[in-house]
Amino acid sequence: DALPILESLNRLELRIPRTKGITKVGIEQLRNTLSQLTNLWGVDLTFSLLNIDEEGAAALFQDLGELKELRELNLNVLNSATLDDTFFESLKNGLSQLSNLQILKLDFDPDAKDDITDASLLCLKDSLSSMKDLFHFTLRLNHCLNISDNGFGKLTHSFKYLLSLQEVYLDFYRCPSLTDEGLKGLRSGLFANRSLTVFQL
Repeated sequence: DALPILESLNRLELRIPRTKGITKVGIEQLRNTLSQLTNLWGVDLTFSLLNIDEEGAAALFQDLGELKELRELNLNVLNSATLDDTFFESLKNGLSQLSNLQILKLDFDPDAKDDITDASLLCLKDSLSSMKDLFHFTLRLNHCLNISDNGFGKLTHSFKYLLSLQEVYLDFYRCPSLTDEGLKGLRSGLFANRSLTVFQL
């Protein structure tokens, strides 16, 4: 009976604390709920220590494209062993459908420090390419040992094609494989984007 009321919901903020009790079954239920809230313009999801696998991650993002009114997405996945390149591939499948997104904030703190590689950054690059109205992008990746100059450079170089982008906040704390070489792509992406007004690294 509550669903007709919820269908008019504009913004959803959900924070799930440190728990291993939520599995892919719960994520599937969350996905089904989100897919019916078609008037949402803002979604803020925070998960910590989720016990979900590849299938569960795919289910979570599968129907993001149904949220046609979505303008802002904040996704925080903290202390999770499920964060790897496969997770980012699933994320790409959902994000790529959100062509009207204006604000995207992503905060990832993986348990396994070597499971996120350049492939994850390339997934994010491909996702951003469809967001022609994006004006704010935040990305935080903490302590990822296998992110290199190649992936970082390609991601940041792609900023030149996001003509509405005005604000970029990047935090690659304790990613030891990044060197001066990775900043070349960043430089080309920033200098070619005339609309950018705020940048923080």
